[in-house]
Amino acid sequence: MTSSTTSATPAPEPLEPPPAVPGPARKPPSAASLARQRRKASAVRFWKEYRTHRAGLYGLAGLVLIALLALAAPLLVGADVQSVTEAPGTALESPSAEFPLGTDQFGRSLLGLLVWGRGSRCSSVCSRRPSRSPSAPWWGSSPGTTAAGSRPSSCGSPTGSW
Repeated sequence: MTSSTTSATPAPEPLEPPPAVPGPARKPPSAASLARQRRKASAVRFWKEYRTHRAGLYGLAGLVLIALLALAAPLLVGADVQSVTEAPGTALESPSAEFPLGTDQFGRSLLGLLVWGRGSRCSSVCSRRPSRSPSAPWWGSSPGTTAAGSRPSSCGSPTGSW
């Protein structure tokens, strides 16, 4: 009988993690920073999905154009467009190169009035405080009542009552 000797290879030792580097201990992220990271990730996901829709991009471009036009209204048109006494044109002119949309009964440019009106409306909408609910007015009273707590007037209803 011959004996065969087999040499067993030793099993590799498990790798140990590297020793910890001494230094300041890392604090876990705060709730605010986690919320900020989640909002940012959500906004990135939303924009990636939104930019695939061509109609949505056209609508967004239109809104941005209107907002820029409204914000630049004082620079483009000037405040004198609302003056009745110093109107640049004559009453009710038809559209021309000088007045692309014509003039009103006072001789003011309709295009200038349109642009200036958008600017004032945009600034009034942007300056409103958010309400507690979508149907509540800005002062926070319940829907359907005025600031004094009473019902509003009939506003021209034929019966004059509720």
